[in-house]
Amino acid sequence: MCRWLWLGVVVVSLLAFLYMAYDCVQLYVKQSSSVVTSGNDNAPLARLPAVTICNVNHLRFIVLPEHSSKLTADKIRSQNNC
Repeated sequence: MCRWLWLGVVVVSLLAFLYMAYDCVQLYVKQSSSVVTSGNDNAPLARLPAVTICNVNHLRFIVLPEHSSKLTADKIRSQNNC
């Protein structure tokens, strides 16, 4: 008797879930949206100023711990005449 009762509760719950999921999907699909854009195609293009980005650093110094005695910023600068 108890087994049939639980089976009925599970089936009713499953049917309720399926109905709510179907209703939610139908509500999502039914909502339509429209986008209206307007613009002036004859407008002249805006003249933007020229921008130059220049990095002053010639080298980026990455000193590894095992090469710290061989590779130092002062030694590299003297080699590159900076």
